[in-house]
Amino acid sequence: MHPPISPKFSEKIEKTRKILRNLEQDASLLPEERREIWVKYLRSHTQHYLMVFSLFEDVDSAARILEVGSFPGHLTILLKKMGYSVTGVDISPDAILPLMTTFGIPVIRLDIEREPLPFEDQTCDVAVFTEVFEHLRNNPIHAILEISRVLKPGGLLLFSIPNITPMDRIRFLLGRDYQDSPLRAYQKLQEFGFCGHFRLYSRREATEILQFAGFDMERVVRKGKLPKRIWKWIAYLSGPFVDQFRSHIYFVCRKKIRTARQTTFVRPSDGRDFCESIAGNEF
Repeated sequence: MHPPISPKFSEKIEKTRKILRNLEQDASLLPEERREIWVKYLRSHTQHYLMVFSLFEDVDSAARILEVGSFPGHLTILLKKMGYSVTGVDISPDAILPLMTTFGIPVIRLDIEREPLPFEDQTCDVAVFTEVFEHLRNNPIHAILEISRVLKPGGLLLFSIPNITPMDRIRFLLGRDYQDSPLRAYQKLQEFGFCGHFRLYSRREATEILQFAGFDMERVVRKGKLPKRIWKWIAYLSGPFVDQFRSHIYFVCRKKIRTARQTTFVRPSDGRDFCESIAGNEF
């Protein structure tokens, strides 16, 4: 059981609510055709941003924070306004560069599935990797290993994925899809520069990947919105299992000081995958 949030940090949570409400005014910094969708996304994801920030209670204000997948920039700006030193990484940051420039936030253009992060080993205190993993379509293992590489031993990783709910599983048994249409996923790639939901992961699968990359799980919780209509009542009637119907799974992870033997998956420039074994290295 996670300890209750302290009164002092509760005040910070209230401050983040105000910041997120006021962020709508900053939409004017974006191209006109992007403003409406940016505000709509902000409103629909406010609960998610508050949940992520609630995991920052033990993060020192002087911590060096890396956010992988900064678009649309809401969480990046929130962390900056809350006094943290944050650097963003995104495959297609052009749409949010006016915002990032205004708030003095460095954002690096980088394909996290193909390229190494431009940081030395063990130089970051915290990595935020939320609402991204399910969008990766080429080499997600490379991405998580790069994050592990740049985090300090004992460094914090805040990671989230959509939750595959009992509702989704029943739909699948009935022959209906529960993942995004591949066509819509690639249409988003053309429109926004990144893919839609390409692959959803179960809690077990995500845990296996994170452990492979050298992380220990400190806390794993299902939080977020409950489904609508009849499924909402089914969720409530399930009693202690209601969280199984929540929209997201959040992982609070610590990088191990020393890792066991593992295999690193790399994507070289010619596009082929290969494996390179490493043993007992300190990251």
